[in-house]
Amino acid sequence: MRKVREEFCGILFRVWIGAWFWACGASAELESGLIRAHSTPLNLPLSPQLYDYHTVNVFPEIAFDRPVRITAPVGERDRLFIVEQGGRVWMISHFAHPQASIFLDLTDRVVSQGEAGLLNVIFHPQFERNGFFFVFYTLNDVSSQGTGLHDRLSRFRVLEGDSDRADVASEIVLLNQFDRHVWHNGGGMAFGPDGYLYLTVGDEGSGADALDNSQRIDRNFFSGMLRIDVDMRSGNLPPNPHPAVVGNYLVPADNPFVDAVSFNGIPVSPEAVRTEFYAVGLRNAWRFSFDSKTGSLYCNDTGETTREEVNRIVKGSNYGWAHWEGSMIGPKWRLGMSKNDYKSPLIEYGRELGNGIAGGLLYRGEALPSLDGSYVFSDFWNGFLGRFYPDGNTAGKIEWLLYDSGISDIGIHPATGEILLADWFEGSVKRLVARPDPALQPLPHRLSETGVFHNLEELLPSAGVVPYEINVPFWSDFAIKQRWFSLPNSNQNFSLQSPNKMHYPAGAVWIKQFNLKQNLDDPASIRRLETRILVQTPFGLPYGVTYRWNDSQTDATLVSASGLDENISVQTPQGARVQVWRYPSRRECFSCHNSRSSGVLGFTPAQLNRAIDYGCGPVHQLQALSDAGFFHPPLENAHLLPALARLDDASQSLEYRVRSYLEANCANCHQPGGVASVPWDARITSPLRNTHLLYGKPSNHLGNPASLVIAPGSLDHSILFRRISQSEIGRMPPLASNELDPQAIRLLRGWIVDELSQRPSFADWQITHFGSKSNPHSLPNANPDGDEAVNFLEFIEQTHPLLPSHEQRIRVRTSEENVEIQFRQLPNRLYEVQWTDALASPTLWQTLEVPENRPFVSASPFWKTVADPQPHSVARFYRVIVIGGF
Repeated sequence: MRKVREEFCGILFRVWIGAWFWACGASAELESGLIRAHSTPLNLPLSPQLYDYHTVNVFPEIAFDRPVRITAPVGERDRLFIVEQGGRVWMISHFAHPQASIFLDLTDRVVSQGEAGLLNVIFHPQFERNGFFFVFYTLNDVSSQGTGLHDRLSRFRVLEGDSDRADVASEIVLLNQFDRHVWHNGGGMAFGPDGYLYLTVGDEGSGADALDNSQRIDRNFFSGMLRIDVDMRSGNLPPNPHPAVVGNYLVPADNPFVDAVSFNGIPVSPEAVRTEFYAVGLRNAWRFSFDSKTGSLYCNDTGETTREEVNRIVKGSNYGWAHWEGSMIGPKWRLGMSKNDYKSPLIEYGRELGNGIAGGLLYRGEALPSLDGSYVFSDFWNGFLGRFYPDGNTAGKIEWLLYDSGISDIGIHPATGEILLADWFEGSVKRLVARPDPALQPLPHRLSETGVFHNLEELLPSAGVVPYEINVPFWSDFAIKQRWFSLPNSNQNFSLQSPNKMHYPAGAVWIKQFNLKQNLDDPASIRRLETRILVQTPFGLPYGVTYRWNDSQTDATLVSASGLDENISVQTPQGARVQVWRYPSRRECFSCHNSRSSGVLGFTPAQLNRAIDYGCGPVHQLQALSDAGFFHPPLENAHLLPALARLDDASQSLEYRVRSYLEANCANCHQPGGVASVPWDARITSPLRNTHLLYGKPSNHLGNPASLVIAPGSLDHSILFRRISQSEIGRMPPLASNELDPQAIRLLRGWIVDELSQRPSFADWQITHFGSKSNPHSLPNANPDGDEAVNFLEFIEQTHPLLPSHEQRIRVRTSEENVEIQFRQLPNRLYEVQWTDALASPTLWQTLEVPENRPFVSASPFWKTVADPQPHSVARFYRVIVIGGF
């Protein structure tokens, strides 16, 4: 035997090789009892009417470049103006046969990158008389504050005698604020019922209010809403001196911070106060809207990592950023801060439902009576249009109207009063239509109409609807679940794209039944709650719908697009409690079944790699599905594919079970490029050292700067544990769940407190063996004992870095039946036995395809035996690859 070097996943590992001759016998095949039947046609459309609204392009012949604003002068009915981020403003006229012309072109001065650019245009209430309009944009400039990007508010006017064209030379600057970042520039602008100009300004960018603007009124013009008098009315006040103040406006005498001598309990100089502030504590309020009926002011605010929100703006109020993010603790929250000191949002939603609240409009009108009196808003990145009523019995409840990403602004058609949407991605302006898209097929109203089950009373699936089981279920508030899938056509198959990824053909259907025991001591108290159905579309992502079972348990009815909450009484040994059951909205289905998760969560190789009984005894599920014809090409040695660990399987390491839980419950959002903007990776395929789980800095430390994503040995300093074990701070996972997961809490507690606290890090190992982390002999790639194993490999193998003879070994034994390869398996390591029949360069090593060589992460060290059933006339070399710790 001899040691050789192998590189695996970027890390050098030691392997052991032996040459042997052996013969082995054949093993008998076990019949699974699964036969692929001809599928019953299901009444589940590929392109369904998921929502009660849709959009139509208003000007299909006109293309815009990144439109950000739809506006028109007050009282006009025959002109519409579209603002492009790059610096142009288009005028659309003759709506029967739309014509477009350039009204304003500032492309030669506008800086348009990130969130910078031409951000807004608003017409003076007396535009017809004075021809004035106001522009908020970013440009490069030089001022006493600095050289570079500036946020500028200016007044322009139209050309003399031509109200269809702006006079570019007529610019009168009001504010010119130096800005150190292209992000978070605000840009909401409107004239209020009082005739004053309102303008929102962002927190200057960077993360977590790093530039320290959010809770200041005596510094610069950031992180709030301004209110100024552009008509210079008698009795109003000149602004306090500031490098950004050019002038040409007054401050309303009743602005809330005029003559302020303190803010947040801290003294301020009245001469230094930015008296233009009307409200403060906003992070990046992009758009706002006045209610034309009541005069109330509603304003969006884009969150950082946790919440998107809509606020009712009240003069002098503080909306909390960066002490709070919506109702959640913000990055600068400190112990003792109270929500009562800040204004709470009217509505808010988490990052699991959206990312980047953008357009906002309090709609009053007869063109869309179903929306009259509601606030309509768009989520830019996640692509959903929502609405809520600010007042009344349904206040604070969001209804998701449709999916359309990149909607940057919401306006009103001046001629028809309809709602218009600016689509930044498509470069179009769309009309909102209050009915389902007639080009799409309606969804079945009842579960019995879908064809999924041929017997609802016994819940017997139709022909071709196949049961399956997974290793780690997504947490669903103590629900008891059953699962089935269907491929609609016999010529369709799943395919394995990689050991961790599958391809799902259009029309594939997954069904999940949710039942709940209403008396924990009575097995007969199980109640059917809902049946969720997921359908793969031709567009790459599936859609999901759910059916709520009726009280008689005879059928289930389609839940509305906005979802449903139901209070369910559950009898426990401690007494009765009320559990809130969430029937998810169709919007919520898209949150988890997203592009980063390939749309499908549980039906993956690592989840399906387990035993199942189709009626003829336990068989390997993946292999049985392949043998029945559901995979093309057929799977070979499916048991060698990755597998998640069942959470109650104590033979597998605690760490691997925790990682399996995080993969199943968190990885759909928490991964690079995922919808959760947090710095850790939940995917089990990522080595632990690369996940930023241990010692990673959280995006929100929940008021304790010493907190980490996971702090080994400390639950109080482990943000991930606190998120999973406490409801009041924004519990994870956040969707369709209202109950804590006791099994996950136990696993995480044991891993953090009992296991991680005792595990030495590589830095500890360096100090133990070399006395210092800076010793050149202690570096990860150093090899002080010259045994071909670098220090990091010695650390992984738990061998001594200064003793060449201290190494892991394998044993090879022969018998009449096979060759047995034995090696010591350490906890939290994956091993693989490989073979080759020649050591020529390059050597072609192959995985030994036997069941004993399947992936397995043990809880404790043991000697593992893997047998190779080969004829003794065949010469083979063997090696064991050890993959680094998880």
